[in-house]
Amino acid sequence: MFYREALRLNRDAYGLHHPDVAPILKSIGTILTKKGEYKEAYEVFRDVLSIKCTIHGTGHPEVASAYKSLGNVHYKMGELADAERQYRHALTIYRRTRGEEHRDTVAAQTTIEHIRYWMRERGLKKMEERHSQSSRRVRPDEDERSC
Repeated sequence: MFYREALRLNRDAYGLHHPDVAPILKSIGTILTKKGEYKEAYEVFRDVLSIKCTIHGTGHPEVASAYKSLGNVHYKMGELADAERQYRHALTIYRRTRGEEHRDTVAAQTTIEHIRYWMRERGLKKMEERHSQSSRRVRPDEDERSC
């Protein structure tokens, strides 16, 4: 992978916490996510977050973007509560730095609403599955042979 070679060269030349390293890492994380290698992608995006926090501080829109990347990986792994938490971090930063009407703020809010919808759907399906399983069970006081 050419990105890994670029990453190695940039890290060797500039060190880990240089602004040129984060975009390469983000590209690697995105490729890993698309390949379904979520655990490795998550670790890469954590490095991106660390670099961006070091460079920009914790309240910068670039940091919000890193939180969104982490949230996306959690979402892909089905970890919806963790995905929502990461997107909420991003939303907080976007609201403070970009305002309520900015497209990044609106997109983060929309994604959180989408995640909450799927969390409710998952909860309803689990309830339906439990109800279906319990209604199929024979209760100890019932005799299947009786008429």
